[in-house]
Amino acid sequence: SHRQRQHRVLKDMLDNDRLRTLFQPIYHLARAEVMGYEVLTRGAEDTEFENAEALFTFAEQTDLILELERLCRRKAFQLRRQGRSGKLFINCSVQCLYDQEFSPHVLLQEADRAGLQSREVVFEITERVAVNDWERFRQTMKDLKRHGFLLAIDDMGAGYSNLKILTEIEPDFLKLDISLVRGADRNLVKLELLRTLQGLAQKIGALVIAEGIESEAEYRVVKE
Repeated sequence: SHRQRQHRVLKDMLDNDRLRTLFQPIYHLARAEVMGYEVLTRGAEDTEFENAEALFTFAEQTDLILELERLCRRKAFQLRRQGRSGKLFINCSVQCLYDQEFSPHVLLQEADRAGLQSREVVFEITERVAVNDWERFRQTMKDLKRHGFLLAIDDMGAGYSNLKILTEIEPDFLKLDISLVRGADRNLVKLELLRTLQGLAQKIGALVIAEGIESEAEYRVVKE
């Protein structure tokens, strides 16, 4: 069947390390400097998994998500050794709760091998599937923070579920979804939402990251 064929393609990609790893710089607007990099993963070119959304959505519907995320983390740490400074932002889905390798001790070893301290590693929590075990989720996040890792909530403003996550953990960063940033200079509702989330972030001591600034007008609005 089509799904079995897709499964074989993705499994082959993971077994032969045919993922592409990209580094998206994150700028500090006030200081006008790069403060870190988000690690982005794409499937091999000219395959149906070249697109990140297709890659992760399919993996999460199968048994391959943990393997995929492990490989993403390994590659992120590996490539970080090659001399980029600043914080490393690594995406992880709520499925990572069920991965034994996603434990503070294993992650500390991986960070250490890459020459990183835990406070230089930010795990971005992305919720494509619902959190079913909130107790386990809270405990895992608490453990990570206790060992010095930082947490970010991805795609803030894109849906209710991220607000629920926000009430459960104390994130260090809120990443505002691209849909809020895009055209915020021309849309009063988006502008108000940005202001509200910024105010909320200040109250809980989190920094705000705006995704996908494409125009000078958006840049000005976000900077303000």
